[in-house]
Amino acid sequence: MTQIKEVTDPTAAVRALMGANDLHAINVMEQVKRVHVVTQRDDVAAEHFRDLMRSMCTRRDHESPHDRQNRLEGQLMVVLGPSGAGKSTLLRNCFVESGLCPGYGMRGTGCPVISVDAPSPCGSKELAVKILEETEWELGRNVDAPEAWRLVRRRLKSLGVLILNINEMQHVPQSANLKVQGEVRNALKALMVDPAHQIGLVISGMPETLSFLLPEEQRRSEHADVQVPRRGSWLVVDPLVMPDDNALVTATIKELAEVACLGVEADIETNLLPRLLHASSHLLGITITEIHNAIKRAIKSPRPSGRGSTLTKQDFADAYAFRTGNLPRWNPYLAEDFRRIDTSKVVVRSEPVEPEPARSRRRRRVGA
Repeated sequence: MTQIKEVTDPTAAVRALMGANDLHAINVMEQVKRVHVVTQRDDVAAEHFRDLMRSMCTRRDHESPHDRQNRLEGQLMVVLGPSGAGKSTLLRNCFVESGLCPGYGMRGTGCPVISVDAPSPCGSKELAVKILEETEWELGRNVDAPEAWRLVRRRLKSLGVLILNINEMQHVPQSANLKVQGEVRNALKALMVDPAHQIGLVISGMPETLSFLLPEEQRRSEHADVQVPRRGSWLVVDPLVMPDDNALVTATIKELAEVACLGVEADIETNLLPRLLHASSHLLGITITEIHNAIKRAIKSPRPSGRGSTLTKQDFADAYAFRTGNLPRWNPYLAEDFRRIDTSKVVVRSEPVEPEPARSRRRRRVGA
């Protein structure tokens, strides 16, 4: 069989064909996207993660030396929030900034933390296969779910992994029946209590993830399985709130614009901020993406006289139109009644139909 050499840099040939403007735009956006917006939730997540790591490093018997057999059972950290809230970015920066995960995100570095996204659809075997792939282990074809999880435990042990981070865990309750969900829960519990090598879990997902971790029938039962709530620490990523978070978002716009060598308009807090937060559904992750998109438009658009190198509300409007294909009437950065716009819709190409004026109805006299 002919062995195909793997391409290590698939964009090299394309970049070689690009002009200076394209390469400049790529370089600027790389620098902009490197900036991490630090919020109070970062401090909270950092404390949750550090507490988890302390637990994983605590000996069961303090008079005996550290080894695999002398460790506490694994604990659980759960991060819940809507799509676009910034959960994955929050955790990624939490791991990197902790100083406890050298080489995070790079295979073969011996990092004690590995991250995977739960596949969709996600059953027991599908999740096990995903974890094995992240550890560069190819699973044979005729392997059932229990055997796949046995290989997961063995592989994580051989690599010295202490923490398994699984994102997008809502894919389990969204695609698996209750029986399969129970199988996934039991497989994860087995990782935490495995006497040969205990694993801590960091799980993130949308709010429905809670129904998977704590099924409603268990929450109502007097004899509920308390292992998950007892082992877990829980963090909810809340939406942004005006005016409490105005200063945070304003500072973020200015900081990211400065990295791109752009100024900002003086009235962004009153003229732009309410529209930006509505466009992003008040979610930090989407808010950052909206700012990135606006900067991308600003650095590649020729400036009319008077606009200069300034990030403007029009840049946000142009970026929104480019992304959604919506007409100006359905653009929250342009419409007067922007709060009535459903920002989940795309390709809205028709103007709203004005209601016909009500016709006056003449009352008839009785007996006429």
